[in-house]
Amino acid sequence: MSNNIRLRSPLLDVRYLQREGSDYLELDDGKGSFSSSYRNLDSNSKAVRHPIVAPVGMWKIPNGETYAFPKFPLIRAQGVLMLPPRNESGPYNLYPRAIPAQGFQVLKQNAEVVLARVPKKSISVDACAYVGTRSPRNWSHWLINFLPGVMVADNFFSHQAAPPLVVGPGFRDGEARSSLFDYFWPDRETLLCEKDEMIRSREVFWFEQPYSDSPRPTSKGNLKPKFANFSIMKEFRRKLLEFASEVDSDRAFPEKIFLARESAMSRTYNQEEVEAVAIDAGYEVVYLNRLPIAQQIAVVSNADRIVGPTGSAFASTIVAKSGAKLLELSSITKNEKGEDWYAPLANIAGAEYVITFGHLHFEKASRRISLDTRMIAQALSTF
Repeated sequence: MSNNIRLRSPLLDVRYLQREGSDYLELDDGKGSFSSSYRNLDSNSKAVRHPIVAPVGMWKIPNGETYAFPKFPLIRAQGVLMLPPRNESGPYNLYPRAIPAQGFQVLKQNAEVVLARVPKKSISVDACAYVGTRSPRNWSHWLINFLPGVMVADNFFSHQAAPPLVVGPGFRDGEARSSLFDYFWPDRETLLCEKDEMIRSREVFWFEQPYSDSPRPTSKGNLKPKFANFSIMKEFRRKLLEFASEVDSDRAFPEKIFLARESAMSRTYNQEEVEAVAIDAGYEVVYLNRLPIAQQIAVVSNADRIVGPTGSAFASTIVAKSGAKLLELSSITKNEKGEDWYAPLANIAGAEYVITFGHLHFEKASRRISLDTRMIAQALSTF
C-alpha cells in the first residue's frame, strides 16, 4: 500500500444535528440529568450541581462518511459536515490547521463553512455504527466519552446482530482499553478507520455520547459546564464496578490514596517532593496506569479520600464510592473558566468533589508542572 495518498480539499457547510425528524430516535429522555461546575463556588470550592435535561439519541445518516478525526465526532453526508447538537454559544473552534497531514483535517474555518482535507482512499460498507471521540489516545476521553457511547450502541442492538462499529487507531491499545472494550462491545464486529482513509456507508447509526464532548467554543467565556446523562452514566458506572468484581473482595485497600502521574508522560512535575508530602499526610501513592484495569477500579472504589494533580486519572472518579471525597490540585484560579471535566462524575458516584486553586503551575514552554508543596500540605491537613 502506498503512503503517497492524494487528498481532496472540499468546501463544506457545517450543520448541527437536531433531535427531531424521522432519522432521529431518542434513546433516553435525559430527565434527571445535570451539569456540575466550579463557576459559582461556595467557600469550600465544591462543585455546584445544576439540573438540566440531557437526552441521548441515535441518528440514521444515509450515505455518510466517517473519519478517524481526533477532535470530536463528525460525519460528512449530503455535501455537508454534520456535527453533534450544539451545547455552547458563540462560534465553535473546529481546529483549522494549515500544516498538511494525512486524513481528515480542517484547513480553514469561516463561521459555519470550512475548507477540509478529505482522504481519497475509502472503504464502502452497507451499514456501520459510529460513536466518535476527541483525543482517543487520551485515557480520560476514551473512558468517559467513547466507551459509554459504545455501551449505548450495544444496548440498542441488544441481542440483534449489529453492524460493525467504526473505530480509530489505538482504540484497543493496552490491557485496560482492550479488556474494557471487549466487555462493552462483546463478540461484535469493528471496522478500523485508518488516518488516511474514510468509511463510506449507505447507512450510519450515529450514537450520541452520554457525556458532553462537542467542539469547544473559540472563546473560553462561552464554555458551559460539562454535563452527563444521569441514567446512562449511572448504568455505565454499574457495569464498570461489575467488571472489576473479579478482584478479591477480601483484599485490604488503602483508605486514602494520592493519584500520582508519571513524570515522563505528557508533563513532568516535582514528583518526589509532592509524593513525600502526600505520604506524610497518610496517603498511599498510587499509579493507576501501572495496575490492571480491574484493580484500578477496585482501588478507587474502596478509597474514602482521593487526592492528586489534574489529569486523566480523575476519570476514575465515576467509580468512587458513595460518600468519598476527592480533591483535585489544579492550576486554574477562581477567575478562570475551567473545563469541569470530572465534577459530574462525582455526582454520578455520589461522591464529593473539591478543587484547589493555584496549587499547580504549568509552564507551556517546558511543559513542566510545579506543585506548591506547602499549599498541598496545608490542604491535605484539613481534607
